[in-house]
Amino acid sequence: MLVFAVNGSLTALLGRWLLSDVIGLEGSLWSGPWGYRLAYIALITPLYSALLMATGALFGKGAYFRSRVRRIWGALLPLRRLRE
Repeated sequence: MLVFAVNGSLTALLGRWLLSDVIGLEGSLWSGPWGYRLAYIALITPLYSALLMATGALFGKGAYFRSRVRRIWGALLPLRRLRE
Protein backbone atom coordinates (compact mmCIF):
# COMPACT_ATOMS: atom_id res chain seq x y z
CA MET A 1 0.00 0.00 0.00
CA LEU A 2 2.90 2.31 0.72
CA VAL A 3 4.24 1.93 -2.83
CA PHE A 4 0.85 2.81 -4.34
CA ALA A 5 0.48 5.82 -2.02
CA VAL A 6 3.95 7.15 -2.79
CA ASN A 7 3.53 6.48 -6.49
CA GLY A 8 0.13 8.16 -6.76
CA SER A 9 1.31 11.29 -4.96
CA LEU A 10 4.52 11.44 -6.95
CA THR A 11 2.67 10.98 -10.24
CA ALA A 12 0.20 13.77 -9.45
CA LEU A 13 2.94 16.21 -8.43
CA LEU A 14 5.21 15.39 -11.36
CA GLY A 15 2.31 15.44 -13.83
CA ARG A 16 1.13 18.87 -12.74
CA TRP A 17 4.69 20.19 -12.86
CA LEU A 18 5.27 18.79 -16.36
CA LEU A 19 2.03 20.25 -17.70
CA SER A 20 2.40 23.71 -16.19
CA ASP A 21 6.14 24.41 -16.17
CA VAL A 22 7.49 22.27 -19.00
CA ILE A 23 4.62 22.18 -21.51
CA GLY A 24 3.03 25.49 -20.46
CA LEU A 25 -0.59 24.40 -20.08
CA GLU A 26 -2.63 25.97 -17.30
CA GLY A 27 -5.86 24.60 -15.88
CA SER A 28 -7.14 21.65 -13.92
CA LEU A 29 -8.66 18.29 -14.62
CA TRP A 30 -12.08 19.31 -13.30
CA SER A 31 -12.48 22.87 -14.56
CA GLY A 32 -10.69 22.67 -17.90
CA PRO A 33 -9.75 23.68 -20.49
CA TRP A 34 -10.22 20.56 -22.58
CA GLY A 35 -6.69 20.66 -23.95
CA TYR A 36 -5.35 20.47 -20.41
CA ARG A 37 -7.69 17.60 -19.54
CA LEU A 38 -6.69 15.54 -22.56
CA ALA A 39 -2.98 16.23 -22.06
CA TYR A 40 -3.27 15.33 -18.36
CA ILE A 41 -4.84 11.95 -19.09
CA ALA A 42 -2.40 11.23 -21.92
CA LEU A 43 0.55 12.10 -19.67
CA ILE A 44 -0.55 10.53 -16.39
CA THR A 45 -1.32 7.06 -17.76
CA PRO A 46 2.21 6.18 -18.95
CA LEU A 47 3.84 8.26 -16.21
CA TYR A 48 1.99 6.31 -13.51
CA SER A 49 3.12 3.01 -15.01
CA ALA A 50 6.76 4.04 -15.33
CA LEU A 51 6.88 5.45 -11.82
CA LEU A 52 5.11 2.38 -10.42
CA MET A 53 7.85 0.12 -11.73
CA ALA A 54 10.57 2.48 -10.47
CA THR A 55 8.99 2.95 -7.04
CA GLY A 56 8.36 -0.78 -6.72
CA ALA A 57 11.98 -1.52 -7.59
CA LEU A 58 13.17 0.95 -4.95
CA PHE A 59 11.07 -0.90 -2.37
CA GLY A 60 12.46 -4.26 -3.53
CA LYS A 61 9.30 -5.50 -5.25
CA GLY A 62 10.17 -4.81 -8.88
CA ALA A 63 8.92 -8.11 -10.30
CA TYR A 64 5.54 -7.77 -8.59
CA PHE A 65 4.98 -4.24 -9.86
CA ARG A 66 6.13 -5.09 -13.39
CA SER A 67 3.36 -7.70 -13.46
CA ARG A 68 0.89 -5.10 -12.15
CA VAL A 69 1.87 -2.71 -14.95
CA ARG A 70 1.40 -5.48 -17.51
CA ARG A 71 -2.10 -6.05 -16.14
CA ILE A 72 -2.90 -2.31 -16.30
CA TRP A 73 -1.77 -2.05 -19.92
CA GLY A 74 -3.34 -5.40 -20.78
CA ALA A 75 -6.70 -3.83 -19.98
CA LEU A 76 -5.95 -0.90 -22.27
CA LEU A 77 -4.16 -2.69 -25.13
CA PRO A 78 -4.43 -6.18 -26.59
CA LEU A 79 -2.12 -8.53 -24.69
CA ARG A 80 -0.63 -9.78 -27.94
CA ARG A 81 0.98 -6.38 -28.53
CA LEU A 82 2.56 -6.36 -25.06
CA ARG A 83 4.33 -9.65 -25.72
CA GLU A 84 5.89 -8.45 -29.00
